[in-house]
This record gives sequence, structure tokens and C-alpha cells, in this order.
Amino acid sequence: MLHVVLILLFCNFKLAHSCLAMRGSGGGDIPVLACATCPQVAVSTGSGVGVDEPITQSVTTLPNGCRNVAVTCTSRTAGTEVNLFFSNNGVDLGTATATTTITRNLVCNGNGKLQLTENGVTREVDKIECISAAAACTTCTNPTLVTGSGIGVNRPVMQTRGTDANGCATVAISCTTPTAGDDIFFFWMNDGADRGTSQGVTTVSRTLTCDANGDFILTEGTDMGPVDSVECITAT
Repeated sequence: MLHVVLILLFCNFKLAHSCLAMRGSGGGDIPVLACATCPQVAVSTGSGVGVDEPITQSVTTLPNGCRNVAVTCTSRTAGTEVNLFFSNNGVDLGTATATTTITRNLVCNGNGKLQLTENGVTREVDKIECISAAAACTTCTNPTLVTGSGIGVNRPVMQTRGTDANGCATVAISCTTPTAGDDIFFFWMNDGADRGTSQGVTTVSRTLTCDANGDFILTEGTDMGPVDSVECITAT
């Protein structure tokens, strides 16, 4: 009977905190705060809205005995915007945003649930996701293939995507004439403006690299510039 009285007194002393009873080594019941029992928050990936970034969770105990889970996300690319998405039971609870690194503290409440206080509003959270915006140099779309200009016989163009050493997108573009030894040409355009010609014998190929503006760049000798369309032709 004494143990029960002590537990009730302890709970009343803590006021807002719920209590659980655990059996002590001496046979007595040791009260445990429900707000000290929260597990780490679940992490979601693969939403497709950006680049998934790693999340670390650091568990500490607050002075009132409740558990705190500090969630931190750092973009693998410095200077990139990172976003923490919060949800509970599948319901979107909003987003927190920072540059390169973001941290938020989730506090275990009297119901044994983690909760986030953001902009003065406190809500329970059971899942988070961290993403960064894709770097612009990974977002280039393949050049448009032009036909029917009337300046020669169109030949099929092959485009093969890749990634360079900096993680930026590339596209290898090639075109081959059915008659070995014939001259073959690429005609390049950007926003409707002529960007010049590349020439080969039997086959012509060039590799374009996506830049920080999200444009594919053609390097032809010492000249460089953005291109957004290409046509491949032979004389006959």
C-alpha cells in the first residue's frame, strides 16, 4: 500500500507528466515518466521532391526528466537549401528550412509522443524527411532534336546521359551517316539563335555539360556556350 501512495504522490508532484511504474531491484515500483519513453522519430525517404539528405538524431534528457530528440540534417553540398518535412499519421505538418544545416528539437510529451514547437505552434510528430534542392547543374533537359530544316538529309541522333566528376549532368550526342566516309554535321541553336556547326566524317559526336544555370554547354575548340537544340544532317 505504501508503494502505491508514493507513486501517486510522485505523479501529483510532477503535475502534467504521466507516470509508468517499473519494478525496482528491491521489489518496489519505481515511477517512470511517460515523457521519458519516446523512441527516435521515423525517417522517410524517396518522396522524389528533392535530394534525400542524411539525418542524425541525438537523444538527451531535459532537466524535467523528459526526453529530447535533436534531429539534424546537413546537405552534402554546402550552401544548398535544406528542408525538414514533418508529418503525423500521414498528415503534413509543414516544413522548416535553412541553408546547409538544419536542426530541430522534438520533445517527448506526457502521452509518450514526440512533439515539435515551430512558430509558436506545438504538434505531435511521428515522421520526418530531409531533402535539399537538386543542384542546378543536375537539372538540364536534353537538347531538342530538330528536323526538316531543308538544309540537308536528317540523320538520327543518339543522346546518352551521364554525370561528370563534379556530379553535374552530361549528355553525349552522336550521329552517324549510313555511308562511310561522308561528311556529317551538327547544327546547334539556343533560344532560336544559331550557335554554330560541328563536323565529322561518318560520325560526329559531342558531349555537353550542364552548368550552374541549368544550361547544357557546348565546347567547340576554345568556344563555349549554351545550346538547347541540335539538328544532324548529311549532304545526301
